[in-house]
Amino acid sequence: MSYRVRSRHQLTDDQVANASGALTATLNRQQWLTDWLAHAMIDLEQVVMNPDVQPHVRFFLKGGRALAYLFGRPQDGANDWDSQVLIDPDLPADEWYAVYRKVSNRLLVALMRKKAEFYSLLNANAAQLIHLPLPIGIAADPFADAAPDPGSLPETPSTQRDLEDEEAPFSRSCKAELIDVGMPRRDTIECREQWVQLAQDIIRPTDGMPIPGFAYYIDEYLTMVREFFAGEPRAQAKAHKRIERLAELMARDGAAIAILHAYERIPNGILQIAAQPVAAFAASQLAPARQPLHYVLIELLDQFATAYEMELEPLLAAQFAEYLVEWMPQAEALSQHNALARFRLSVDATPMADAIGFGQWLSDRLQAHVAGRAALIATQREAIDALIRALYADSIFDQQSELELQMAIGGSLAAALHAQYEHARGAKLEPVGKVTIGLYYTDRATDPATAIELVKPLLAPFVDPQPGALFQMDDSHPGRLLLFAANVEIIEPFGPYEPLVIEIVAKRVRVRPLISFIWGFPVLSLRDLILEYQTRAAHVVEFAMRGMLRRTARSLTDMLMKVRQ
Repeated sequence: MSYRVRSRHQLTDDQVANASGALTATLNRQQWLTDWLAHAMIDLEQVVMNPDVQPHVRFFLKGGRALAYLFGRPQDGANDWDSQVLIDPDLPADEWYAVYRKVSNRLLVALMRKKAEFYSLLNANAAQLIHLPLPIGIAADPFADAAPDPGSLPETPSTQRDLEDEEAPFSRSCKAELIDVGMPRRDTIECREQWVQLAQDIIRPTDGMPIPGFAYYIDEYLTMVREFFAGEPRAQAKAHKRIERLAELMARDGAAIAILHAYERIPNGILQIAAQPVAAFAASQLAPARQPLHYVLIELLDQFATAYEMELEPLLAAQFAEYLVEWMPQAEALSQHNALARFRLSVDATPMADAIGFGQWLSDRLQAHVAGRAALIATQREAIDALIRALYADSIFDQQSELELQMAIGGSLAAALHAQYEHARGAKLEPVGKVTIGLYYTDRATDPATAIELVKPLLAPFVDPQPGALFQMDDSHPGRLLLFAANVEIIEPFGPYEPLVIEIVAKRVRVRPLISFIWGFPVLSLRDLILEYQTRAAHVVEFAMRGMLRRTARSLTDMLMKVRQ
């Protein structure tokens, strides 16, 4: 709803923003309007989830309103009704945009009808609005700690003067927001991340309102608190409220199911070492703090294990678990949590906050460990390059024939090769802590295990028991070959173990990837490599690793734009 605010003095952006917020809060606190808007959201879901697009589309309420529904207190919501439409980003482009057009057109018609309904409703309740006191500021919203929308920017109203009003010659437009429907684009990281998180996790805990499930909110709030401990300026103002909100989330029954699923994903090698010490550490706290602390530690274990693919490296998993158990008793000191801010927290939230700060400390060391592995791989590049050439040249992958199976370097080495070729020295890329080689195929009938068997003989000269071999092979994972260092390495902060150096994976894809040849190496094209990084970021929620994957995807996108110019 558009309004104008008038003043005897020049209006600042902050004053206009406050007026917009106050108007939004004033309207959204009217019970007659709240009831109508709640029904309107259900109606919009039915419009969006038409049977002809339903398998590929999701609709849900988000933001502070959704959080109020999650806690069973929808009446406490005071902000506008933000909602989101997601369309499956794995649809082919032509199909995705066909669905987008259908959904957009139906939404537009539905919103126009809702606008007409609203004006009728507004007219019927005009007397109540006329007698409302003038809003002085934005009323406190109990759910204002919700995450900001990805990529959202503050709106800057246009400045205009209405000189016809001599008493208030200055005026600017402002608005009261009622319903906001977002729809991320197909090629964005946000679309892919949200689809992975929410395609199977839309719940209706209160009055049938579709909202994200507990796992989504646990990840979101844990990420926001991690941002605070990482020192990000934007995270400081609401840190206290977000820590308390996360503790409240962890105390809910719905959180137990999400944490159970996280626990089941943690590799057994980590659980065997860390599960009992983590439980004992949580049990040593005051009763109100035990569950939030225990749940957060489980969530952190799951996030780190997933982000660093520890299910493929049991030796790394064991080193990590032992390191965590060793340093966990010092979580309060290692978190570097400001003493005054810590003192202000409730008794149930304080140990949990220390654990998240400790998680940030652990994350810094894991990132340093990846950098150390990259340094090790740099010393082995000659052998690695020879292995890749042996796989590609004079083999089934030579360029003389067209095969169903296609080989290409992916991951961090592909990103590094593109950056070197494009002279992108300032690119923020993932360190080459592991070499990834993909064997891509499109036919459903292709057996990934058979694809792996085709390349195994080519690796024989490079692995044990060959004299002086740098690698040892693990073929116990279906459709995957892992080459670990043949020698024990000490890479800080962990003790001696044999790290994973090369991963060869057979992958079924919908469309065969484009291949770039860089200094004789077959490398995933920038287009396909960006998609690979977006997909990885969608499946990783650990704050530091997801940030690294996002930055790499952005840097690769910048390279692609430069190439196309």
